[in-house]
Amino acid sequence: MTLGWDQRFTRATQLNGADLPASYLVEGTLRLGMSYLYATVRTVDLSFGVGLTPDTPNLQFSVGLPFRMSLWGSKPRKLATKVAVEGGSVALTKIN
Repeated sequence: MTLGWDQRFTRATQLNGADLPASYLVEGTLRLGMSYLYATVRTVDLSFGVGLTPDTPNLQFSVGLPFRMSLWGSKPRKLATKVAVEGGSVALTKIN
């Protein structure tokens, strides 16, 4: 679950050295979102936003599909171990 605030200021646009009327914008959005895990390594991000300033759209909805990739090659595998308890002693064995 996420709660956020987006704030953006847009400077006035100029045309031939003169500011265009109503081109300076102040946008503020309150966002509420969540991530849904639909597979062991796949998620969907959902976000809903409400514009709280006159320059911002009243309602916003977004969907994200994040993915991960390795830039430096594959990660080393973790070695599994088997734990055996016999007669009060513990033995660890690597499993390949």
